[in-house]
Amino acid sequence: MALTALLLSCSNKSSKCVNVQTNEDKQIVMDSVGVSHEDGNEAAIKDFLTTLYDDYVFEYHDFSLIRNHFSDKVLNRLTKEYDYDGEGYAVWLFRTGAQDGPSDVSRVNDITKEKDGWYTVKYTDMGIEGVCHFLVQSHNGEIIVMDFH
Repeated sequence: MALTALLLSCSNKSSKCVNVQTNEDKQIVMDSVGVSHEDGNEAAIKDFLTTLYDDYVFEYHDFSLIRNHFSDKVLNRLTKEYDYDGEGYAVWLFRTGAQDGPSDVSRVNDITKEKDGWYTVKYTDMGIEGVCHFLVQSHNGEIIVMDFH
């Protein structure tokens, strides 16, 4: 795929990046380590985050099935915070932390793309409103969660 020239430098606190315009009118932002954040992947990233909540956060499917979509940093944190016997992942860190709520409604309400690869997930967790922020990148077409808070 030929890239047409549109190289603009940009910077933030932690990295420098270059915008590159492709012949398919997708904007790719390359950071200082060559990781791309494709604007065309926004829908795929939102679908991934919705599936994460629907199938692995609100429901208890085997998280190891999607562990390859998380950086070592995130996996280490989820493993370290898992406070039960055996191995597992503390996916409850993506939730409100409430033990009970006023209803049994748990769902994703909205996902918003923010700056620098961050996405905000607004959700209802057992009737309680919550928010979690995810730093998401695309590596060779794979969606990878690099950080969260």
